[in-house]
Amino acid sequence: MPPRLLADYIVEDGNVVDVEGGRAPYESDAQLAYLVKSGYADLVITEDSDLLLFGCKQVIFKLDLTGSGTLIAWSAGIGEKCCGIASQEFSPANLRFMGILSGCDYFPGIPRIGLATAAKVSVLALNQLKCSFEVIHFSFEFGSVWRSPLLCR
Repeated sequence: MPPRLLADYIVEDGNVVDVEGGRAPYESDAQLAYLVKSGYADLVITEDSDLLLFGCKQVIFKLDLTGSGTLIAWSAGIGEKCCGIASQEFSPANLRFMGILSGCDYFPGIPRIGLATAAKVSVLALNQLKCSFEVIHFSFEFGSVWRSPLLCR
């Protein structure tokens, strides 16, 4: 269903099912995610997955007039379910990195990089970044540029 028709349906019939709703202008992803993160809204209904990149915790996709849709709710095991990344290695930063690599509204993506490849690259890149910060912290803490081989794995 076109997003415009969906918005009209929710706003007009929202009172029947005791749902408070509203329309958001195009490309208001960051603002909508902020409303959910701040507790002003419980979830967002959209066709745009960029809301996940902005850290929106609950998004309903592909909602139709029968009430069928897909709820994506951020939870501890979401990394394993969506892309095979262990929970302890999956974070909102991974998801943003994957979205940027594979393409989003703000960047066309890297050719021949889909979500599966982006997931693998994001884990490697973010682990390397974390390792670099550990080395920097170690160097400042002990006043040395010596790098322990056991510090990074």
